[in-house]
Amino acid sequence: MLDRNDSVASVLRLLAPVSVEGFAKRRVGASNDGGFVMLDDLQPVGIAYSLGIGPDVSWDLDLAERGVDIYQYDHTVAETPVSHPRFQHFRIGIAHDDSLSPDLNRLDTILGRNGHAQRRDMVLKVDIEGHEWAALEVLDDAVFGQFRQIVLELHGMQLLDMDTFRQRAHRLLSRLRQQFEVIHVHGNNFSGMAAPLGLGVPDCIEVTLVRTDLYRFVPSAGMFPGPLDLPNDSARPDLVLGSFQCGAPVPADGTAGAVPFARLLAESEEQAASKGVALPAYLVTSGQHEIERIAASYLPVTPPSTPFRVSEAWIDQAIGLTEGYRLADGAGVEYVGTGHLTWPAAIAHLQARMRDPAWYCLENDITAAAITRVAAFLHFHTTWNRHPLFPAMMASAVEAGLSMDGFAPFAAAHCLSMNGNRVYFRKPDGGASKIDRFDIATGSHGPATAHIACLDHRPGLRKTPRDTVGDRIAAACTRINPRHPGMVVLSAGAAPMELDSPVADGLRFALHNQARKNHGLMAVALLALRLLATGDRREMLLRYGFLPIQNQQFRHREPAA
Repeated sequence: MLDRNDSVASVLRLLAPVSVEGFAKRRVGASNDGGFVMLDDLQPVGIAYSLGIGPDVSWDLDLAERGVDIYQYDHTVAETPVSHPRFQHFRIGIAHDDSLSPDLNRLDTILGRNGHAQRRDMVLKVDIEGHEWAALEVLDDAVFGQFRQIVLELHGMQLLDMDTFRQRAHRLLSRLRQQFEVIHVHGNNFSGMAAPLGLGVPDCIEVTLVRTDLYRFVPSAGMFPGPLDLPNDSARPDLVLGSFQCGAPVPADGTAGAVPFARLLAESEEQAASKGVALPAYLVTSGQHEIERIAASYLPVTPPSTPFRVSEAWIDQAIGLTEGYRLADGAGVEYVGTGHLTWPAAIAHLQARMRDPAWYCLENDITAAAITRVAAFLHFHTTWNRHPLFPAMMASAVEAGLSMDGFAPFAAAHCLSMNGNRVYFRKPDGGASKIDRFDIATGSHGPATAHIACLDHRPGLRKTPRDTVGDRIAAACTRINPRHPGMVVLSAGAAPMELDSPVADGLRFALHNQARKNHGLMAVALLALRLLATGDRREMLLRYGFLPIQNQQFRHREPAA
């Protein structure tokens, strides 16, 4: 029987690339994120399916200009960000079951609906943020054979040290390898390197497969990244994979997922796209029954990653959505510099500033904080308003004064969901409205709970950020033990930028201490919101900074066989 390390290697061997005799490769799409390396044999292709488009359709445009009809599927995008006569966009997501939601369908269902069930001149791109495993494993082998090439993002490779995920990955990749060969691999540096059982592998890896009946193959002598590769995040170095042969691409350097807090949170305009960092394996659902139960209930909606214009109409929208809710006096105070800001004060400040023709979004801390507060609320509303418990969520946010700390449980849950975790809320206990935590399905020893702790950074406090962070995490840990494991999410609210480094230092120090004292603590995470400027001074982008650090001392128990 193979030990675990050999089993992980057996999965990685299924991704070992080869070369195609007589054909070169070419880059299709953008120079950085959104572009993929494919075999330069696209003339026979008539149709392309683009599953998951987000704000970038450069891959689609490249193929469309070659005369290929593009079928785009993404339920998180209202319309394609760029129009083209050969584009057909459908606001439908790809799932493993047609009955989950009206806006989710299986790939084979879509192919049949479009009259493409017999076509074999197609290519497929799959970039659906961790849902690829479930969506692809339910398909018949004949569906895979309809595509000449498949470019595929595989997320969550850090989970290979879990039996359930490793077996799932081996099954799917083995089926694909019956009809395809891997010709290219590239590590997505947004997620960094993982180290399942000591083997270095990208947590998210881009794979290009071509059908074996169409070509002849020879061993690969290439190194990855190659000359056609570019880092997904241009502000970070690309991930070095070497030859990616024999199941041991590169040695682990012990820094898997370790991105400095200040770098993640203090984003410049050139570092606008932050996708967060995936959590360790033990926070991701592994039980299939649990997956089905939770996926059938609700998946949060991700608003488009496009700039928003700050205007009177934008503010009126936020006011209209909060009508009928009464805020407690003084609730939800966010301290900015030497002053403070409540929700009514934020609205009143923006309305007053807009009377001045010279105002702009980042003119001072107060205006920036007010815009962040309103943007966070609108993001929260868009993400969760269809959830069955949304009235309780809204009541909880109102009770917290519509502060960013009040939005923190829902922002953290959204960040975790985007990284492939299954999260779910329960009705508040005892009839209370406040929701300050949520559960993460683990499929092993029951749900783990994410506890939200708010960083108090009022001016004049005598405590250092390290002491404040340590106290908050220690208080949350009183509710965590090995029988009821969980993680702590520290909300930085409207903390000024200069607190990033001290808070980061405090988090690391507190985790070091709490790890030894509490073996039920899975991880600690920092959550902050940031406004990012665009070329228009009255237009902004909203980004989450969310970075978890796992507790290496957590005592994880595998599910019973």
